Amino acid sequence: MRFKLPNSLKICLGTCMAALILGLQNIDEYCEQFESSHPELGGLADAVKQAAYRTMLPRLYHAERELFSTVCRELPSLSDNSKEVLPPPPPKPKIVYVRVPALRQLNTFRRVPPKKESTLIPDELISEPTADFLQPDAAKKAEETPAPPTPAEPSIPKPVPGQQSPAPQPESDTVQPRTPADICRENEQSPVHCRIMLLGDSLMEDLGPAMHRSLRHRKGLHFILTAKYSTGLTRPEYFNWPENMENAVVATRPDIIVFFIGANDGMPIKKDGRTVYPNSGEAWRAAYRTKMYELFEIGRRYNCEMIWVGLPPMGSRYAGILAETAQAQRDGCNEQGIRFVDTIPILGDENGKFRTYMTDSRGKTIRLRARDKEHLSPVGNKLVIEQLLPILEQSIAEFRNKHPEKRLSDEELARPGRAPLDITIKYAPGK
Repeated sequence: MRFKLPNSLKICLGTCMAALILGLQNIDEYCEQFESSHPELGGLADAVKQAAYRTMLPRLYHAERELFSTVCRELPSLSDNSKEVLPPPPPKPKIVYVRVPALRQLNTFRRVPPKKESTLIPDELISEPTADFLQPDAAKKAEETPAPPTPAEPSIPKPVPGQQSPAPQPESDTVQPRTPADICRENEQSPVHCRIMLLGDSLMEDLGPAMHRSLRHRKGLHFILTAKYSTGLTRPEYFNWPENMENAVVATRPDIIVFFIGANDGMPIKKDGRTVYPNSGEAWRAAYRTKMYELFEIGRRYNCEMIWVGLPPMGSRYAGILAETAQAQRDGCNEQGIRFVDTIPILGDENGKFRTYMTDSRGKTIRLRARDKEHLSPVGNKLVIEQLLPILEQSIAEFRNKHPEKRLSDEELARPGRAPLDITIKYAPGK
């Protein structure tokens, strides 16, 4: 005997099969949607849902048979020659759009775990000023904490006739230093039009977008990503960074430049017609600092504030050469007065050596580096950003004081929007 299935039940059966193929992640939503659209069918949706959960996903053929038998048990048998008049079809259900997963997920039977509180940043790696900056609620807690009782003022003795009263001492003006949290709040309260260029190699290709995601809620900021993988300062015949940097600066006019480069710089440098090799020690580091000064000169020529993010410890076979590169970057920034972010204390071990994993304050092991032992993981990028943000906020505050005319107006502050990100790879073509 054959059964005539109404179109609504065909939709239900097809929807449940689609939910099985998608991994049973949205079957509850589908069944609730069908039950709300067809209340006259009673517990059909719940029966189909229970049958779907009892089915093993790799055996889709048996799953289809069990679903079909469940639907048939809930329906009255209708033959082909039946003279019964079918009830009018129910209203058409709403269309539910489903995002199809990747092919490798089609045969997975899993349940999505609930989101847990992030514990990526260990407490012992955050200094006191940075801890206040990373916890915006610290200021609120300080305001809620009751102030200690003020001691009673000492009684002033009455002057004795014939005795000269001592001269009043001037009160000492004690000014509390501003913390990075205070600077951040001041920058948010009076934002300015500030363009930030993120320049570097493949290390910046990962750090730049992560940094933009951290600050995209800030009004007035405009990020410009100028990064090119497999490039560096030691091989200008392959890629000339000073020339391409000047082209990008002229085209975009940034106010602050953040450098993160050097993962490919463990190579010989040609200086004064001769080749200086990395194993030559101070001679190679001096030649590398000369390459850095070319970039600093371009930044100063266009009145740009500059921040340099130092190389982290590397674990590849070029670890020793890249350690010389990191030392040259630190010395070059100290000589030229460029703000420097040292990544070795936060990404290295106790001795400043390479490490792939670290343990946070809750005892959880997290990955800091990629499998190539050079690039950073998302957690590693987040740790670098935590150290970079206070220095960037200081640069933004200094730029705001130098250019008060670039502050946003009330109309611009009321206008919705987020900090944009421009990718200027076209200004840095490779050979």
